[in-house]
Amino acid sequence: MAAPAVDFCKIESRAIKLKQGKGAAESHGEMKEILKDGCSSYSIMNIWVLRFRTGHFEVTGEPRSRRPTFATTEDKADAVHVMILEVHRILAKGIAKTLRISRQRAGYIILDILDTRKLSAKWVPKYLIADQKRIRMTT
Repeated sequence: MAAPAVDFCKIESRAIKLKQGKGAAESHGEMKEILKDGCSSYSIMNIWVLRFRTGHFEVTGEPRSRRPTFATTEDKADAVHVMILEVHRILAKGIAKTLRISRQRAGYIILDILDTRKLSAKWVPKYLIADQKRIRMTT
């Protein structure tokens, strides 16, 4: 009877081999025999051996710093909205310059968050509210 197939994660298998105190070449050779295509490359194994030897035993890696998911805050969106209400003909470029934000961020706030669009050089809501629809239908 064959042994049941075990699906080892690459991280778990690295940790096991490196905890045994084996070098990168020996660990990679053994893992290549066992895991075949699922094995990490020799260069990756070498990096992990060096990390373990220097005392970094965290096998999942360190958290990476990434860009914030949202650079747009409610304060910025409110400031853009106030500027549009004061001057309907203001350009997105002018808003960006005044608030010291990028042109793309200003456009994102105007178009996606505030749901407005440019119509005859004025910023207007994309969707009419009930009162506006009624007035438009009667005139």
